[in-house]
Order: sequence, then C-alpha cells, then structure tokens
Amino acid sequence: MAPFFGGVAIGLAILIPVVLAMFAIRLLYLFCAFIYGFIVGVSRSPAKRPVTRAPVWRS
Repeated sequence: MAPFFGGVAIGLAILIPVVLAMFAIRLLYLFCAFIYGFIVGVSRSPAKRPVTRAPVWRS
C-alpha cells in the first residue's frame, strides 16, 4: 500500500497548487472587474457631478 499512498501524495502535491492557483486567478479577476465596474459606476453617477456630455474620445 506504500506505493499507492506515495502516488496519491504526489498527485495531491501537484493538483492542490494548480487548483488553488486557478481559484486565486479567478478570484483576482472578479475582484478587478468589481473595482473597475465600481469606478466606472461612480464616475458616471449623476449624484457625484452635474450631468455633462461625455467626451468625444469616450463615446
């Protein structure tokens, strides 16, 4: 049974960092998307500044 547990340990040692990295990258992507959407929403909110026409380069 020792080789079996050794193979399982090696497989987990390879698999766990990969899964954690994928989860961390996805979480970081969601975090950046949330911050970007929050900034865009605040900058376009009529409560923050008077309603003005968007610049030509943004349209």
